[in-house]
Amino acid sequence: MEYLNYDSTSASSISDDNGIANSSDVEDEESPLAHPLPMPLPPPSVVCFQHCVRGRNIFCTAMPSTCPSCHQTLRVDSFLLPPLCIFAPWTSSLTVPCSIVLRTTSGSFLREYNGFEDLHVGISDSNGAVTHYSEDGMQTDAYWEECLSVTVDHSPAVSRCRSDRPAPGVAGDSSRENQCGWDNMISMFKISWRKTIGTRGYCERANNCFDFVWAFVTDYCKQFGDPKTALNLCRTKDCFTEHHFLPVVEKALKFNQLIIGVERDGVLVLENIDNGQ
Repeated sequence: MEYLNYDSTSASSISDDNGIANSSDVEDEESPLAHPLPMPLPPPSVVCFQHCVRGRNIFCTAMPSTCPSCHQTLRVDSFLLPPLCIFAPWTSSLTVPCSIVLRTTSGSFLREYNGFEDLHVGISDSNGAVTHYSEDGMQTDAYWEECLSVTVDHSPAVSRCRSDRPAPGVAGDSSRENQCGWDNMISMFKISWRKTIGTRGYCERANNCFDFVWAFVTDYCKQFGDPKTALNLCRTKDCFTEHHFLPVVEKALKFNQLIIGVERDGVLVLENIDNGQ
């Protein structure tokens, strides 16, 4: 799986004329949170329930009045499996802080993504702002509207900003020195990247967005990783892709198959389907 350029059209980005911000300007960069952020929309969902036959899963976008299988009236006490919502695995980066995030290079995951298109990958900070690398250089977007996420196993030494910040209305020091460990780690990595690997320029095959994120993950594991975690056991990009990216991508593909079938037929009746969305 290859991860290529993402052309950000819906989120604000910051970079210099060469596509790479000056290494001495980390503290002076305009925050991507300087502009109001939208309220994240809930991901699409389908309803699943079992009624007349155990293991026969009925999927729909709205609850019918009668069972599509036995045509009996649905009552609260008649379900073998009560109705539950299966949500799409993608969401706004604003809801998945301190994560590795993936999004499509164009279009949407919903109905459009089939597993063959290239994905773009970045790093979300504690506010959901995403730092990523493309042909335009290293940039920070205020948010990605629709993305899959891979949670990083945080060491106790790497605090997350949300738990460190004072409650609303309570005074607190917002200086760079008191920034949370995760965000500070991103800032330090950006400086290191600009001075070393970033000087080579973007290369679709050898220095792309995945190489950028992989370098960050490698640094993270060296400094804070638990040797026993699966994240730290992945020593190659192929291993990381297989164990961390492919599972969330497969969930997106499964959900698309599900919702397309429901929309096509109005309701979908399947036997013994894996509901582990």
